[in-house]
Amino acid sequence: MPDYGSAYREATLRNIVSNEQNVRAVLTKIELGEADAGIVYQTDALVSKEKVKTIAIPDGANVVALYPIGVVKETKNREAAAAFLGFVTGPQGQALLLAAGFTPGS
Repeated sequence: MPDYGSAYREATLRNIVSNEQNVRAVLTKIELGEADAGIVYQTDALVSKEKVKTIAIPDGANVVALYPIGVVKETKNREAAAAFLGFVTGPQGQALLLAAGFTPGS
């Protein structure tokens, strides 16, 4: 991460005027003009379409959310779970996730 100096954290935190319970609440404040800026997930920002302007966070300063997927070992419906896993990780599922703003999994 870039070095912004020892006072950066404190200076940034002094500018926070609202702590919302979740990302959707942050997004709503921005949409309504009740906040100048906020940090939300890309997937949530895309839902707002033209209501908000997005600015990418540089890779070195960004925290990427990971969403692992798997089949529970003791599942009673292994066939359906495996089918769902196959769909999500397959071309159609990945295309849907990409369209929703998620980046491809590895």
